[in-house]
Amino acid sequence: MENNRRVTVNQGKEYAEQNGMKFFETSAKESKNVSEIFLHLTKVILKKNNISPLNTTENPNPNQNQKPKQKPKPTVIKQTDTNIPTKKPCCP
Repeated sequence: MENNRRVTVNQGKEYAEQNGMKFFETSAKESKNVSEIFLHLTKVILKKNNISPLNTTENPNPNQNQKPKQKPKPTVIKQTDTNIPTKKPCCP
């Protein structure tokens, strides 16, 4: 992928600095800095609109520290009425 670059990292950083922006090198294919850029943009938008974020932690994936959900136990239904007719096979 490095060979497919059209803009070098230094060019990107320089452009961001000249335009008062923060530089992020991202890759959706490698899942690199994708959450971080959205988190940063959200904070910038909230700050610009004078809105306080609900969660001020820097964790881009808030679910990563949670315990995994346990699968529910299957429900077992016991047949107590023995007078229920059983189905006969369709073919002899």
